[in-house]
Amino acid sequence: MKLDSIDTTVPTVSSHLCDGPGLLEVIWPDEKSRPSLRALINWRDLGIIPYLKLGRRVFYDPAEVRWALRKKCTVRAK
Repeated sequence: MKLDSIDTTVPTVSSHLCDGPGLLEVIWPDEKSRPSLRALINWRDLGIIPYLKLGRRVFYDPAEVRWALRKKCTVRAK
């Protein structure tokens, strides 16, 4: 399998929206490996992960966040 053949398309089926703590539980079910809420907010502010803002509330689509992390944060082997 070639590394260039990895699928990086946005999922067509939208999952539920959730808040920051909910997103952390969905993407990282193991509490020991879960990043902090502050790290999630930093990634949001840096534009690493997508989000929706409705008024003062911020929501995340877990499928889109997984895709963004896979696309922007994957380190390729040399």
